[in-house]
Amino acid sequence: MFRNYNILLFIATISLFFIQCGANEEGCLDPSATNYDPSVDVNCCCEYPTLALRITHKADSLTFNYNTPYLDDNGNVFTISSWRLYISDFELVRADETSMTVTDSIAISLMDDNGNFYTQYTKDNFALIEKSTFKYTFGNINETGNFVKVRFKVGVSVPANHGLADNLVSSHPLGLQADSMYWNMIDGYIFNKIKVVTDTAANTTKTFEVGFDSNLVTVEIDTAINVSKGENITINLDLNYLNFLDGVKFQQDSDAAILQKIVANSATAFSPS
Repeated sequence: MFRNYNILLFIATISLFFIQCGANEEGCLDPSATNYDPSVDVNCCCEYPTLALRITHKADSLTFNYNTPYLDDNGNVFTISSWRLYISDFELVRADETSMTVTDSIAISLMDDNGNFYTQYTKDNFALIEKSTFKYTFGNINETGNFVKVRFKVGVSVPANHGLADNLVSSHPLGLQADSMYWNMIDGYIFNKIKVVTDTAANTTKTFEVGFDSNLVTVEIDTAINVSKGENITINLDLNYLNFLDGVKFQQDSDAAILQKIVANSATAFSPS
């Protein structure tokens, strides 16, 4: 009888253990998360939607390629061996001009007028655009709604443009790059860096670097976007590199004039895919 009682107690204990385990299944109970599961009992491990950008690299109607002959505005042949550019402050805009961007933030090390360092947080919505990369994930979003356009800047927005790049990991777009896109804390980052063989006959190579706060260009592109709960959002844009060089005459224009034209053309280089 005693042995049977112990067996029954053991079975009851094991049964209670499994019942409790089943009652405490963990998962995400937040409907705004991508892994929302209303059947679980304990809330944990939620994964939230992300905002991303997919770039199609174009040269007019064709695919953009390095070391390919193109014609400038004077009919002279040039080739491009390297091109990198920053975009920042990427956001989705509603019809009433309210906007949504990522929830992620980044700590920027800045210097005050007395030479003392301090930390300021800003939205982490930066991307370093390169021909070899097609998708750029900015971070998490937690809003929904209907949006009518995307808005961003070509360049690195303030205050990040005057942050200490050494304090950021190299994998971050604003971290120190092997092919440097950073001048210093005063002058900031190089917004647009282009290496061009401006005269293929003479093999003349030049590097053009656009920077400084005054050369930040805001881009707005009309496109209908519906953001639902728990949904990752990827914006598809074409980047036409030759639009940056509209009106440029490499063998006739001064370097300063070429840089001015690149800045002026920045707003027309992007379009919906």
